Amino acid sequence: MGDLRWEKVEQIVDEILDLPAEQRQAYIEKTCGHDQNLKSEVTQLIESIFDSEGWLTDLNEYKHEFYNDVSEGLESLSTNQDFVGRQVGSYTIKKKIGQGGMGLVYLADRSDDNFDHQVAIKIIREGQATEANIQRFRREQRILAGLKHPGIAQLYDGGVTAEGAPYIIMEYVCGVPLTEYCRTHNSSIKERIDLFKQVLQAVRYAHENLVIHRDLKPDNILVDESGKVKILDFGISKLLQDEDDIALTQTGSRILTPKYAAPEQIKQTKITTATDLYSLGIIFYELLSNKPPFYLDDCTTYQAEQIILKQAPTRPSTKVSDSKIKKRIQGDLDAITLKAIRKESEHRYRMANEFLEDLKNYQKGIPVTAHEDSFRYRSQKFFKRHKQGIAVAAGVLLFLIGLTGFYTWQIAQERNQAKLQAQRAERQATRAEQVSKFMIDLFDSNLPERTSGEDIPVSTVIDAGIANLNKQQLSPVNRATILGVIAQVQVKLSEIESARQLSSQAFVLITDSVENHNINTVDIPTIYGQIAYQAGNFEKALRAFQTGDSLFKVNNLTNTYEYRTLKYNLVNLYTEQKDYQEALKILDKLDPGTFGDDREAIIEKSDYFNYKAITLKNLGKQKEALPIYKKALKYRLEAYGANNPEVGTIYHNIGNVYISLGQYNKALKYSNRAYEIRNNTLGPNHNLTASTLWGLSIINRNLGNFDQALKYAQEAGAILKESFGADHWKYAYTIRGQAEVLIKMKEFLKAQKKADIAIEIINNNYPSNVTFKAHFNATYTNIYKGLEDLDKAAEYYSKSIVFLRRGLGDKHPQLGEMLISYAKMEMGRNNYKKAYPLLEETLEIKKHNEQSDEELQAIKKLLDECANKLKPTSTISAN
Repeated sequence: MGDLRWEKVEQIVDEILDLPAEQRQAYIEKTCGHDQNLKSEVTQLIESIFDSEGWLTDLNEYKHEFYNDVSEGLESLSTNQDFVGRQVGSYTIKKKIGQGGMGLVYLADRSDDNFDHQVAIKIIREGQATEANIQRFRREQRILAGLKHPGIAQLYDGGVTAEGAPYIIMEYVCGVPLTEYCRTHNSSIKERIDLFKQVLQAVRYAHENLVIHRDLKPDNILVDESGKVKILDFGISKLLQDEDDIALTQTGSRILTPKYAAPEQIKQTKITTATDLYSLGIIFYELLSNKPPFYLDDCTTYQAEQIILKQAPTRPSTKVSDSKIKKRIQGDLDAITLKAIRKESEHRYRMANEFLEDLKNYQKGIPVTAHEDSFRYRSQKFFKRHKQGIAVAAGVLLFLIGLTGFYTWQIAQERNQAKLQAQRAERQATRAEQVSKFMIDLFDSNLPERTSGEDIPVSTVIDAGIANLNKQQLSPVNRATILGVIAQVQVKLSEIESARQLSSQAFVLITDSVENHNINTVDIPTIYGQIAYQAGNFEKALRAFQTGDSLFKVNNLTNTYEYRTLKYNLVNLYTEQKDYQEALKILDKLDPGTFGDDREAIIEKSDYFNYKAITLKNLGKQKEALPIYKKALKYRLEAYGANNPEVGTIYHNIGNVYISLGQYNKALKYSNRAYEIRNNTLGPNHNLTASTLWGLSIINRNLGNFDQALKYAQEAGAILKESFGADHWKYAYTIRGQAEVLIKMKEFLKAQKKADIAIEIINNNYPSNVTFKAHFNATYTNIYKGLEDLDKAAEYYSKSIVFLRRGLGDKHPQLGEMLISYAKMEMGRNNYKKAYPLLEETLEIKKHNEQSDEELQAIKKLLDECANKLKPTSTISAN
């Protein structure tokens, strides 16, 4: 599966996990539509999540049963229980070394004489044996067991003591907190950054394995004597999928350290990976300045929370007295730190790798993505803030200035035109006045002095605004403009159903209106279409995008970022439905020369060319895709620098094109570079690194380097097995790859054993994925051809072709390749009658996908050969 495909599967799964259980299957059916391949991938991933974490399927039942199992033992615990000197498992507890919100931590030694081994044992703290805490404690066991990284303290074992107290046995880390280590060692800025990069790498690994820590602080990040970082205590971690677990989010049950808590933790709203990155930003602030951004020591809990939610942090450089250090921190390091601790989670770093990449770029002296607040950022704040006051008033003012400024400019322009335009200008002035008055009245009624100083959530303001809007006498387009703005806010607040209703109303209003439109109204169909697309209603989404396209054109707004966003949505839609020709037509009509020259425009150009190359590759036009990919590479290098995962992805894609073209030496060059970048930036055990190793295996197989090809396939398999499990399709593909190498080595029976293992994984875990079955059955055709059992090979060719038709349709390039391979085998055993219709269909597929004349001529040549062999021989009678 390509990177874009995998992102699509992940997006759908994330949305499904937010739904009640009874709605999930229906959502899968709607979202995946007729794409059986996508439906299978989504279903399998959902099943694997629930199979591996059984407590998710029925959390209440699981908690009830587990609590019953241990509650009797817990009741017998003394209130002054001391475990020192007691034996737990194979270990004897020596002393208490710490305690947390719910657990006591002890140092213990191995009890036998086989070897010396010290561990840390965490036992549930007396008085905390509630049902919720027991569940949380057991979760720590499950989460830690799945995390194997040198920067994360390892879980060894777990169980329940004789008294019924749950415990876990963990790696004992002899170290000091990160900030203390840097102070006592008088570490330089470079040394502090290098240590912090170790932290980011460990957190990145946890996030990639769908785990959020949620309580990152110096006490949980230790540095040992060798200078290596270890992160401790995932006791309140939360699997990313488990967003509905009320036990960890309900009022009064928060477990966090306020000094390092993100605003969304204080407000008890949705926790994401950006929450961990906020905590890391606070820690990084302390590493740079030796002082926290906020002083909370003498504050009450309420006062501390208000400071975290409202007070803007100063730059870390302002808290440093040493002029040399201050100068080092000023600029990029200030910007990186402040970006990490922004109040709004969507404006922080969303992934640890983004934070890590900016630090690497800083150290290399190249630009970082963090920057001071832009006008766009400041103006968006008023949509997202949950407090009223001067900041909101300023946000509204910015909105109004922009809105009225646009209309003022338009009015001035129109007044300079012919007299016949006067009425139109007057309408625009009325629109500006109406919309401005509505927004002013809305927020003026919610200022602190009018609400007794109460904090008013944005959702409350929006509800009031909708109620007020229904009372207003507004033109249809004005009403649509306001509804569209509110719908966008609701999408960002994850209030999707409300956003759908409002955007639907706005969509109807603008399509029925004959008024002139501006960028705010013509963008409404895009909003409506995106929401319909996410819900799997492709017909509604298509109608909305097409309507929006017409509005952009009629109002001469096609040379805008918003218009291109609409077009990319259409490309997504057509690609999802495998209508690559339509997707390509859209991309061909866009002109990247009009995008601009700033960094954002450069990134957009790189994405545009990558998108176009992917579409061409899907059409089987590998040669045309190649130069397009290279344009994407040029812009990504310009935007991100040479050693960035985004750049690595393009190198990887180019390598794959050369593989398809059979140009394996060139493929080797690009794939080696992709591996180098991914290995350095993502790590040797990342699944994308494994993906490139897999490509290198294919390349070396075709270059005749069979031992190297087998080694790469095995290495890729080991990483993917560790990342996704032994039942995952990606791991199965590496087993199939090993079989293909063994076929090249003429080890056909060994290859068959590998193929049997691979196909068993697919049949057991992906029974409905016909595309997978097509690929894996194709391996058997090569095995049986090698064993010279051509009847058996023909049987597997037929199976693969049936599966490809069902999975990819009758015109897909992969079907054409399978047909021609089958035809050539039949020609090889003089079965021209069987080969001829296979070649005829291949030719039609090649024409449909607009293959080169060279390829078409090659098929016609084979058809002519078959036709000549099938001509009846004539006899001449002698008279």
